[in-house]
Amino acid sequence: MILCAAALLSLASGALADEESGSVDELESQYVYTDPWADGYFIVTLDPGHGGKTTGGGASWYGGKYYEEGKLVMKIADYLKEELEQYWHVKVYMTREDNSTAPELIERVQKGVETDSDLVLSLHLNGLNGKKQGACVLVTGGKYDPTPNKNLKSTEEGVGRAILKELHDQIGIKNNGFLYRDSTETRYPNNKWADYYGIIRGGVLNGIPSILVEHCYLDNKKDFELTLNSEAKLKALAKADADALVKYYGLRKDEYGSHRLKDYIDYAREKAWLQGYSNGDFRPDSEVTRATMVSLLRRFGDVPAGDGKAEFSDVPESKWYHDDVSWAASLGIVKGYSSGEFKPDSDITTEQAAVIVREYLYSAGYDTTVTKAAAENTKADTGVEYASAWAREAMAFCIDAGLFKDYSAGALDPGSDATRAQVCVILKNLEDYIANRASVRPEPEPEPEPEPEPSFRIDPNYIPGDEIIVIPWGTTK
Repeated sequence: MILCAAALLSLASGALADEESGSVDELESQYVYTDPWADGYFIVTLDPGHGGKTTGGGASWYGGKYYEEGKLVMKIADYLKEELEQYWHVKVYMTREDNSTAPELIERVQKGVETDSDLVLSLHLNGLNGKKQGACVLVTGGKYDPTPNKNLKSTEEGVGRAILKELHDQIGIKNNGFLYRDSTETRYPNNKWADYYGIIRGGVLNGIPSILVEHCYLDNKKDFELTLNSEAKLKALAKADADALVKYYGLRKDEYGSHRLKDYIDYAREKAWLQGYSNGDFRPDSEVTRATMVSLLRRFGDVPAGDGKAEFSDVPESKWYHDDVSWAASLGIVKGYSSGEFKPDSDITTEQAAVIVREYLYSAGYDTTVTKAAAENTKADTGVEYASAWAREAMAFCIDAGLFKDYSAGALDPGSDATRAQVCVILKNLEDYIANRASVRPEPEPEPEPEPEPSFRIDPNYIPGDEIIVIPWGTTK
């Protein structure tokens, strides 16, 4: 459940500005894009008004066809759900799934309570003898607010204002503003008159922003022709509603929605192994540097900072990755180049990643022995035979252990640069590997004790029956 509406950019621990240029280097290893709903998801309950046999705000005949409010708003809700679910960390629930049911008002609000929703959005169409046009939004009058921040009214007005603006700007629907109405029969716990409309009142009592949107007048021909007489126009209404929520709550579209490795990326983001950049991008096909790979492994293992110093000429203590490289070097996970460099800013190749991951497992106590089957697994379709000699065993181990499962759509290319999406694959497979194996390497078989040398020998010329002559070992007769 989200707690605020604006996305924030925060520095991760140890983040540093680029001292030479004075600019902030937008590397994910330095900066973490912090979602306002870092503790979960943006959750919205959509309430297609009416349903069942009720016609609600009315039903109208146009061109010999009967249009019912309940059925039209059901379609708008379906399109709106489809649109919102393209955004990252968004969950959408519905108070009804079809036109056969008409939940009671208390049931509609309860759906928002049960799902811990951030917003209940009730979708309606207005009607008044065909004489009025435009959209309006029903919100609380603010006479009672049980929430800690006392922001129900301001939130409802903020969301409503955004929706009215998008409906006007995108479609041309007249903006009729807000409607506030008090009950004359029901009071809130503070003895003030409650909101008249059940959806609004139920939301207030449960501390959930709940608004009712009257998108247009179904019985007005101009409104009908502008907004309701085709599937494309119903979709446009849903798109305007969705865009309003996107802008108000700072939702970010999942730019890798059709990516082959989407599930792995989603998992890695949920685990906070990788997040996104400050502008909300993830960049799944961007390369990963050697320093970032080491940093991600340390983050994966939740390893605290140490006091060591990286003994590489190109890893000064002032760099953000110094502690990560120092940690990895101290455990033998990385060894660097013969020149004494680590080359932290170079893109890491698939075979380099294999070596580092294998050494990471070894440092954690796992058996990384290359089995006979893995050693023989050098067929062209695995890519192992194309690996550099120093990486071939590591590649064979990683493939045999399932660490490169789904890494590539075709044959592995050991020399290709690893992408951010592919690193997500490695980390997920690494987690699975660790979960299914004990972290204890088998003790090596002890060397057999050498047989003691004899202290004597028998005369080679001995004939059975003669006296046995014992000759000290190492002498001749």
